[in-house]
Amino acid sequence: MLRFRSWLSLLLLPIMMFVASCISVSLPESKTIRSEKATFNAPPAPYAESKEPQLDAYWSNSKNGNSISVLSDCSKNSDPSLLTITKGIIGGIEEAKIVSSQESLYNHRAALRSLIDGRVDGVPTKVKLTVFKKNGCIYILTYVALEKHFSSDELIFSNFELEFKVP
Repeated sequence: MLRFRSWLSLLLLPIMMFVASCISVSLPESKTIRSEKATFNAPPAPYAESKEPQLDAYWSNSKNGNSISVLSDCSKNSDPSLLTITKGIIGGIEEAKIVSSQESLYNHRAALRSLIDGRVDGVPTKVKLTVFKKNGCIYILTYVALEKHFSSDELIFSNFELEFKVP
């Protein structure tokens, strides 16, 4: 389970690097600026919060290893498309296959919601993403689960998405 949790951080690391990659070589390195406007409620037990410095918030289910996370980036370094952001995340998944990807309205903005099948360390895994931009920030909501446990917490993630607000 710990290895799976560590993988989530690595999964989101490429997108954070991608978002920051448009910095001119002559400029000093930019730090990621997190959103202070997003509000959300933590998923219920058995989810427990863990500190992951690359993420705004991260919770894992101690019973099955599923995880829910939030990543925001309000740096003004680049403005990648929702599809580019999603592809950057998918790049960290072995044998990634987009099962579905649909644009919809979320938090009064265009969002790209995707379901990805793939493997992590050879283990079948599913990833559900909601990617959107609002008020100069990029937001990525992520649900990562072993394939065999995906449906058990999908409703918890759906409720988390419903309660996640950016004014």
